[in-house]
Amino acid sequence: MSRPSPLFRPLVPLCLAFVVGLGGSVVLPDSAEAQTRREQKKQEILDYKAFQRDAQREQFGELANQKRQEAIDQLKMILTEQKLPPNTKAEMLMRLAELYFEQSKYEYNVEMNAFDKRYEKWFNLPEAQQKKTPEPKIITKKSTAYTKKSIENYRNILQNYPNYPRVAEALFFLAFMLNDVGQEKEALEMYNKLVRSYPESNFVPDAWNAIGEYYFNNNNAFKALMAYKKAAEFPKSRIYTFALYKMGWCYYNVGEYDTALQVLKQLAFELRAKDDRASERSQALLKDVERDIKFLEQKAATR
Repeated sequence: MSRPSPLFRPLVPLCLAFVVGLGGSVVLPDSAEAQTRREQKKQEILDYKAFQRDAQREQFGELANQKRQEAIDQLKMILTEQKLPPNTKAEMLMRLAELYFEQSKYEYNVEMNAFDKRYEKWFNLPEAQQKKTPEPKIITKKSTAYTKKSIENYRNILQNYPNYPRVAEALFFLAFMLNDVGQEKEALEMYNKLVRSYPESNFVPDAWNAIGEYYFNNNNAFKALMAYKKAAEFPKSRIYTFALYKMGWCYYNVGEYDTALQVLKQLAFELRAKDDRASERSQALLKDVERDIKFLEQKAATR
């Protein structure tokens, strides 16, 4: 039985060249044996260094968590005890919301690590015992609680400080957080409000993309296409190439196969021409696009 991984882990291929002798034992020439010992020693050193880095990262994470909790407590105290100018108070609420979100990510990692250990223990049970033992579930109670605290702060800013200069940013992150806790419809309302009320905001491309994702995930390819088109009107935004990619598949889903192929070919051209074409993200997307172009060309050939 293969275990479905609860976390995304990179697959690392391991290769060992060897000669199989009589009786199934592994026989290595002297030079190859020495090389193998050197490689094993090197790997032991790398593994130890990786262990040290993980330990240091965990220690740093705990220290950062303590500092973050101190900052949260201090901000809460100032907001409670001091009379502040409106924009100053809004800025502090914004910072508190950001800290709550950072804390939610920290708690989520803790929860996922705990789940991974529980799942590992369950998976290694004898088969008969495993069948009688419930499969572990992911528990995200603490991380969700901090996300909801972040939401409360963003709502507070929008309701009480409408002239705050970063109100469009607060609106975007409110929508993002709502989506994160499963309130997709209200998140959609917030994204729509942002693109209507703050058309000059830097968050507009991301908001249109999020609107497109909502409709795409709810099988409304036409409305998704309209939103992705809006997102693609901002070629300098970070989601531009993703919006083009999803546009191609929206065209495919509404039956406009030639247009879908044309959009993906345009995207492939732009990805090859981009200054960051060597980046992993661009290369991965280009690989997907080239694969999809072949698929659409094959579909076109059979029509």
